[in-house]
Amino acid sequence: MNSIKPKALWIFFFLFSIIHTSGHASRKTAMVFVNHLKQQPIETQASYYGRLTPLKLFKVYSPLEALVTEIKAQEGIKVKRGQVLATIKKNVIDMDINPLEIKSPIDGFILDINTVENNLVLKNQPLFSLYDGLTFQTTVYLSPDDANKLKIGDNVTINVSNHYLKGKLKTLSERIDPHTGTRSAHIWIDSKKGLRPGQLAKVIFTLEKKEGFLISKNALQKSPGGDYINFLEDNKVKKVKVFSKRRHNDLIEVWGKEVNTKKPYIVKSSVNPLMEGQVVEISKQKR
Repeated sequence: MNSIKPKALWIFFFLFSIIHTSGHASRKTAMVFVNHLKQQPIETQASYYGRLTPLKLFKVYSPLEALVTEIKAQEGIKVKRGQVLATIKKNVIDMDINPLEIKSPIDGFILDINTVENNLVLKNQPLFSLYDGLTFQTTVYLSPDDANKLKIGDNVTINVSNHYLKGKLKTLSERIDPHTGTRSAHIWIDSKKGLRPGQLAKVIFTLEKKEGFLISKNALQKSPGGDYINFLEDNKVKKVKVFSKRRHNDLIEVWGKEVNTKKPYIVKSSVNPLMEGQVVEISKQKR
C-alpha cells in the first residue's frame, strides 16, 4: 500500500505539469500570417463548347460548261489572291485549245474542293470553297437559366488551344429546343491566331458582375457549426461566420453579415489552432 502512494503522487504531479504547461502555452502570443481583405469585382461565369467554322465563305464557280483538266490546290493549304487553283477546257475534243485558269479571289485557305480532274462541270457549278482565316464563328447551346442572363452584343472570351480570344454574342434564340432543353447562341470571333475550322472552342460567358470578397482557400476555416474566418481586432482573434463559394485559381468568394473592410486583416495561416480572443503577432515573413 505504501509503495502505491508515491507512484500515484508521481503520476498526479506529472499530469498536472502537462496540463499547466499546455494551458500556459495556449496563452502565449501566436504567430500568424495575414491577408488584407478588400472588396473587389467578382464575376460569375459559365463555359460552353462548340466547333469553329469560318464566318465568311468564298465560293469559286465554273464560268462555263467544261472539262476539269487539272487541280492545282489541296484542301487546307494557304493561297494568294490570283493564284491558279485549277484549269478547265470548253472543247473536250480539241486538245490544242489553251485551258482557262480558275484563280483564287482572296488571300486565304482552301476549305473544300468540289470537283476532280477529268470531271465535266456545268456553268455556275461550285468548284472551290475558301475562307480568309481571320473571322470565325461557333454555335453553343445554353441552359435557359444562363441564357436569360445574357443579351445580344455581350462580349465573350473564347479559349482555343490555350489562346484567349475576344468575341461577341450575335444571336440568341428565344425558343427552347424541346429535345435538348437548351437555347442556341451564335458567337462571332475575330482572330489572327491561325485558327482552323473544326477546332474545339471553349466559350466563356460572364453572367453576373458584383462587388465582393475573394480570399485564399487557406484562410477559410471549417467547423461543425459552419465556415468561418479569423479576423483580427487589435491583434486579437475574432471568429466570423461566413458563407462561401469556391472560385478559380484557389480563391474562395465569401459573404456574411459581419464581413466588412473595417476589419481589414484576416488570418491566412497559423502554426497552431487559434481561439476566440487570442492575442496574435503578425509575421513579417511572406508565406
